[in-house]
Amino acid sequence: MTLREQLDRYRGHGPGFDAARLILSISILCWHSVVTSYGHAAETNIWNGFFSAPLSALMPMFFALSGFLVMGSFERANNLRGFLGLRALRIVPALSVEILISAFILGTLLTTVPLASYYSDPKFFRYFGSLFGFVNYTLPGVFADNPDPDRVNLSLWTIAPELMCYVYLGLLMALRLKRTGVTISAIVLLVVCLAADAQSGVDRADTGVVFARFLLISFAFGNLIYLWSEYIPFRWDVFTVGIVVGFLFIKTPVLIYLSLLCLAYVIVFVGCVPIGVPKPFSTGDYSYGIYLYAYPIQQTYSHFFTGHREFYWNILFCLPVTCLVAALSWWFIEKPALSWRKSLYKLPVASTDLTFLQMAVPFVLLAMYGVLLFVTSGLFETGVRLRSMLPWVAVCALVVVGFRVMFFRFSGRPKYQQS
Repeated sequence: MTLREQLDRYRGHGPGFDAARLILSISILCWHSVVTSYGHAAETNIWNGFFSAPLSALMPMFFALSGFLVMGSFERANNLRGFLGLRALRIVPALSVEILISAFILGTLLTTVPLASYYSDPKFFRYFGSLFGFVNYTLPGVFADNPDPDRVNLSLWTIAPELMCYVYLGLLMALRLKRTGVTISAIVLLVVCLAADAQSGVDRADTGVVFARFLLISFAFGNLIYLWSEYIPFRWDVFTVGIVVGFLFIKTPVLIYLSLLCLAYVIVFVGCVPIGVPKPFSTGDYSYGIYLYAYPIQQTYSHFFTGHREFYWNILFCLPVTCLVAALSWWFIEKPALSWRKSLYKLPVASTDLTFLQMAVPFVLLAMYGVLLFVTSGLFETGVRLRSMLPWVAVCALVVVGFRVMFFRFSGRPKYQQS
């Protein structure tokens, strides 16, 4: 049996996807209980310990699962505007509310500086840059005495790579690439990541492996698993091998990409397995809210309960509070926003007769935004020289565009099941 056949048994919706997202988001909350309770030194010690591999796998699996699911949305979208609109409806409303609450309520109540200085400080204004992928974690005078000082919401660091993922897919849609073209693009992206690795010289045993570029390539692997799901086996022995290889090489240079591919298969496999979700969580998709709101809630706990800064107290208090906030976010923010999806699906199907200018304009605009994120988001960090990476990115982009011009004809809505 293949992954596609397993999905078809459930009308295309994986029976375990909701559970997989929920497990990942709660696992990240539990992991963050360490740094919010004890600080960065304790976090680094655990990175070097027994739990290093599974912890390193959490965010890549989150992005791989997102890549698998978003590719389905990509396939259903009538045009580029509809696809980007769907992505904006999913992430922007809850993110906007979190940023507003943190800046105007949490910051106002907890800052140690005068309010006039707080609202005029450049840090206050930079905090809103997270809406566009230009992430800033700090607000003036907030959480300065916490074990993890100053950072209001560390979870925002994934906003930039998430937006890069959507830019990546948007560029592919602008080029009207089919399955073969998307596969070539993923290989090109892998080459860019390998070039960055060759420059960085990072000891992953000390820093962990969750660099932004690993999230982007995990997303691309999720795309590929969706596109080739009719040929990928759905077998428990392959799943077992995927876990072993994924955890074994998660901190090994070069082989880490084999690890990320295996972990992408593992999380998609889990999503295809029937897994029940407890009743309180089965009424909505609370995973995004749990991930987004957990860190400021945990930081607030550490701020007020200084005598109980233990990871288990942190989890016991913050998990139910975060789930409640996530439920409110789902029912009053996220779900109402997603109700606008129907209007996006009704947008006219993209024309099959595009001029060069009609294709080039959205491509260039997206590429410019992607370059801006590339430079400012830390997508290639830790010793990687951006100037030397830009030629790699430019050459690889030309390769993809060249394949598009040489081998693909303009078409309307992509049919990714066809080569």
